[in-house]
Amino acid sequence: FALRTPAASTVTGKSFTLKKQVADGLIIGWAAGAAALVLALAATGAVFGRRVRRFPLWDDPTILDIFEDCKKEAGVKSDRISLRVGGDTPLLAGIRKPAILIPEGYTHEELRHVLIHELCHYRHKDIWINVLCCFLLSVYWFNPVFWICFFIIRRDLEMLCDYQVVEITGERKAYASVLLRTALKRNQFL
Repeated sequence: FALRTPAASTVTGKSFTLKKQVADGLIIGWAAGAAALVLALAATGAVFGRRVRRFPLWDDPTILDIFEDCKKEAGVKSDRISLRVGGDTPLLAGIRKPAILIPEGYTHEELRHVLIHELCHYRHKDIWINVLCCFLLSVYWFNPVFWICFFIIRRDLEMLCDYQVVEITGERKAYASVLLRTALKRNQFL
């Protein structure tokens, strides 16, 4: 479909193609959105990774023994995972050098639950799943279905690890109280 304008055809002799301009605009818009999201995610990851590396390694022998026991219970054989103290909420971070970040203030039993949860994330390769999801979200950033799926997948990964902690420990009430305590730390409004 070509739309010729009288002024353009008499002055320059060129035709004006509406489809090409719309397609070019859509491609440029998509590329700009994808690039912006990739840059935002990469910058966030870089800043967060630098922040995680600044937290000190946990050197308490009792905690390290609990960590080793939790690795056995969760079925994780890797020695690459480090345990760091700090942050607002427990989490697994890092692709090349994974680290579990644990805030202070947990009892040994609560720490056991938290460590098993984060080790389940490691065993399921949830970091790689998140990287893949971020890549797909960057490509399909314009599609609201992908945004919904992104948040559902992240929620489901958390629920799977929660389920496995209860399955491994058999302590549903104790783990529920750890989840509630962690949620209250993260969001004072609750």
